[in-house]
Amino acid sequence: MTRLIGFAGPARLELLDAISFYEAQQAGLSLRFEAQVDATLRRIQADPTIFRFVTATVQKARIHKFPHSIYFVALPDIIGVLAVYDGRRDPDALRKRLTS
Repeated sequence: MTRLIGFAGPARLELLDAISFYEAQQAGLSLRFEAQVDATLRRIQADPTIFRFVTATVQKARIHKFPHSIYFVALPDIIGVLAVYDGRRDPDALRKRLTS
């Protein structure tokens, strides 16, 4: 059974911001970013157990070729995406978000 993927509000905004950022950097770059995000989400859906835990319940999947990672919780029926986070940003802000 394939689990549905749901985005928390902040994660959806981070994804949209990253897409806008990459398109502003170079035409078409946002499409490559979106393709890598989709590939990462498919890997998570296929087998979430292969990704490391960063808290007791939150796992991290790196997005290939970009400095972003997807932080998620794997529940029986859904993958809940909590963050699409740029690794160059303040890790303390993310840590606070994931543990609150």
